[in-house]
Amino acid sequence: MNIRTWLDQSLRRKLTVVYSALFGLIIMLVAGAVYLSIKINAQKSVERELMASAAAFDSLWNMSAAHMEANATVLAADFGFREAVATEDMETIASAVSNAQARLDGLQAGVAFPDGRFIISDGSISQLPDDVLNALHDQGKASGVVGFEGRHYQSVAIPIMAPMLVGWAFNWSELDEARLTALEELSAIQIKAQIRDEDHAAHDHHDPLFKTDGAIGTAQQLKSFTGTENIGLVITYPLRAAMAPYRPMLLAILMFSLFGAGLLIVSGGLVARGLTKPIGALDEAVQALAAGKRQPVDVPSGDEFGRLAHSFNMMLGDLEAREVALEAANGEG
Repeated sequence: MNIRTWLDQSLRRKLTVVYSALFGLIIMLVAGAVYLSIKINAQKSVERELMASAAAFDSLWNMSAAHMEANATVLAADFGFREAVATEDMETIASAVSNAQARLDGLQAGVAFPDGRFIISDGSISQLPDDVLNALHDQGKASGVVGFEGRHYQSVAIPIMAPMLVGWAFNWSELDEARLTALEELSAIQIKAQIRDEDHAAHDHHDPLFKTDGAIGTAQQLKSFTGTENIGLVITYPLRAAMAPYRPMLLAILMFSLFGAGLLIVSGGLVARGLTKPIGALDEAVQALAAGKRQPVDVPSGDEFGRLAHSFNMMLGDLEAREVALEAANGEG
């Protein structure tokens, strides 16, 4: 027996199913609308926090660059330091760089020569990457992110003139885990900040937010020291975490929805029973009449069913009167 046949055999079943399904659908639509509204509001809240975090990083970036430039400018303007660089007095240069670095509160300092040699505070000498050296010669004063051996550094270089160009005073700070953690701690939500080399050009300033791998994020392009690198700050926040504060509310909505659905099924059955009971009584009376029995219908209500039952009972009375009249006529005959 299929469902349609099962329903067709009982009006009560049909009314119960239709009534319960209709109101169950209404409850699901309301619950879905509430869930969607909560999800949209949570997402909007996260988007505001992400944009605020990106703005905070931009402000900190500019402050750090200005601080580096100011300190490098002071070092490059020192007469004794300029003379030491011009004469390539490595010991004096290292000492001056060390003293300057001690005042930089975590920043690093160094000196680059026009041929690419690079000396830091401990006196060790290395060679600048070609793209960095070319950027120095092309720009004179340069700043931005330098990528080197898988790490990224915010760097500023100020020319040292004596009076011709004899080198550059460098200040830099690594964009390491500690610095990114400090940014993460500024946010009201638990964001994840990363420096990436991937191309985020698709997320332009008209649409800075994006969704990926179950997270919502924002990408901010960082200025490249050489002008050839594509480096960005990516801040992400998982959508699952965005919905976490609302889970108790959503659970409560689910429980009330299930309770409401169960209540609807029970109430639908009761309503259907109340509607079909008079019809059932009439059905039994009609079947009894077909079998030659007279079974009056007792429907005390004054609605359509009550009036139908009353008419049926009157019909039974008329039938009985006609039978009595027929029997009397046959007896006389």
